[in-house]
Amino acid sequence: MRWFLVAASLLTSSAFAEPGTHEVLLGATSISYSSFLRSTPDHLALELSYQQPAGTQGPWRLVRIGGGVRATFPDQVTHVPLEAFVTARLGAQWGPWEPMAGPELGVTGLSRLVPALTFPESTVRRYEDATVGPFYLAFGAEPLRFHFGNFSASAFGFHLGASAFPLGTALRIQVEFIRVGFSL
Repeated sequence: MRWFLVAASLLTSSAFAEPGTHEVLLGATSISYSSFLRSTPDHLALELSYQQPAGTQGPWRLVRIGGGVRATFPDQVTHVPLEAFVTARLGAQWGPWEPMAGPELGVTGLSRLVPALTFPESTVRRYEDATVGPFYLAFGAEPLRFHFGNFSASAFGFHLGASAFPLGTALRIQVEFIRVGFSL
């Protein structure tokens, strides 16, 4: 029983996993859009982002705001192989475990649907293309995020969203394979 109490006190120690002020992150992710009749190919992308706490004390230190860019290889479907985004995340901290979740707003060149050859009719295709715009709104979560001193690591985060302007019919699905960060 004593060993359990010692381990619990080490895990909940704020000195063990104190979050930094400014954090630079690098990650690998997969992004796709899926509409009723068509979808996009899976785009494997690299992400470079930055985040900082909204405050230094109290509950605001667990709110992180930031932004970044994602880049992928160009293909015949992609408008522009880039994304830019801003994000706000609410986190919790228990020892080194620091899960986060929150909204993300961005602009993307990856939302172009694959052309259908036979079905549906061209009017349906044009309507579906018109409802998938370059802006998106998504909700993301990083349940497997850990912070060790100045370093952080996250695996298998996910984002679900849709086109924001116009409100789209295509579901945006993003899976973060891994993301590592360094606090400045």
